[in-house]
Amino acid sequence: MATAAVALSPIVLSPRPARALSLPAARPLICAHRGWTDPTQAENSLIQMRQTLRHGPFMMELDLATDSDGTIVLMHDDTVNRTTDGDGPVAAMTDAQRQRLRLRRADGATDEAIPLYDDVLRWAASAPTARLMLDIKGVSPEAALTPVRRAGLSDRVVVLTFHPAQSQAAFDADPDALVCVLTADAAQLTAARDMARGRR
Repeated sequence: MATAAVALSPIVLSPRPARALSLPAARPLICAHRGWTDPTQAENSLIQMRQTLRHGPFMMELDLATDSDGTIVLMHDDTVNRTTDGDGPVAAMTDAQRQRLRLRRADGATDEAIPLYDDVLRWAASAPTARLMLDIKGVSPEAALTPVRRAGLSDRVVVLTFHPAQSQAAFDADPDALVCVLTADAAQLTAARDMARGRR
């Protein structure tokens, strides 16, 4: 089967040029995909994020999803099958059902439940070098960024957006968080620049 590759041009837009992502001075910032440094371990794991941060000033890329009770959790896939000891769509699970599941790593299940987004934000607020990159495909920008503002983390967050309406909603939800707009062609890049209205 043939596949088509699309070049994606990330641009970071912020409503306030004076406010910047809080970064370590004179050091590169490394983004830990799904919060880990070791892919044999559990992904989107708060335990792994704590471990990752001990190795340096990493930005944690994490994936947000919502269960049937509206609780935001860390989960990359639509189902829990690959990353936990359970099965089924996370969106169809109640809080009680989800809480019984345990994250899985390469050698089997761990003792860790699927992390709550609020718990990750509390941890990040208490860890001054923690930075978060939020993949919000399964969660609205407002639902993802309102707790970020409450936690005082707007200057330590980059939110990934994948279409113009989502990007605009992210701007509206938190004027201080950085918004990353993924563009696939020149027209989308122009539209993103117009949305930024001259802001960085």
